[in-house]
Amino acid sequence: MRKFVIVNVAIALVLIVFLLFLINRDEATQSPADTPKTVATDIKDSTENTTDEELVIGDRSAPVTMIEYADFKCPQCNRFHQEAGRRLRQDYVDSGKVKIVFRNYPFIGPDSGRSARGTYCADQQGIFEKYHDVVFDYVWSTFYKDGNMEAEFQDVLTATVLTDLMSPHLQDAAAFSACLDDTSLNEKIDADLLRGADHNINGTPGFRIGDQSIVGPQNYTVFSTLLEIELKK
Repeated sequence: MRKFVIVNVAIALVLIVFLLFLINRDEATQSPADTPKTVATDIKDSTENTTDEELVIGDRSAPVTMIEYADFKCPQCNRFHQEAGRRLRQDYVDSGKVKIVFRNYPFIGPDSGRSARGTYCADQQGIFEKYHDVVFDYVWSTFYKDGNMEAEFQDVLTATVLTDLMSPHLQDAAAFSACLDDTSLNEKIDADLLRGADHNINGTPGFRIGDQSIVGPQNYTVFSTLLEIELKK
């Protein structure tokens, strides 16, 4: 009788070990393959469903979204704007095929944050796209074009400078100037930084097209290839 009990216990232990093996095997094979696919799909959906609060260049109903993370003081961000960015706007944005969602990623100096807040101040008056181009072009033509890279770490985008730059386009210059000091807008900037982290953006300029993240200005072909892939989906 005792021998019979020992045998049954031994069989039970073998079955338990076997079941644990099956469970661990299923968990190990499920996570690596399925999780990245689900995350990529969620990110792609969120970038295509543009909300009214997003800062958008182009037609909000454009079928493909390209996200740009940038600091207005960043020389490489300006390089992208002056080179590949202009061509992409001409070939894809102006034709209504692609929209660019701009997200602030300020990190260089105090005027990085001030000019970032300016994007929302300009958007309140319906001129965000104009603001984006005017500020980048001002920094480029005044400093970086001639090699004055020291300006990157100087407080050059003051409230006065930004207001003067935008004054021809503003409905209310006083409201715009006061808005630049509205620190409550920093919550929007913080939200953009968190989105950048979700997209594995660890420098500027950074971009997201579909489920692909890009860091650095890159050349036109890199962006156009990814956009063409998305347009064919």
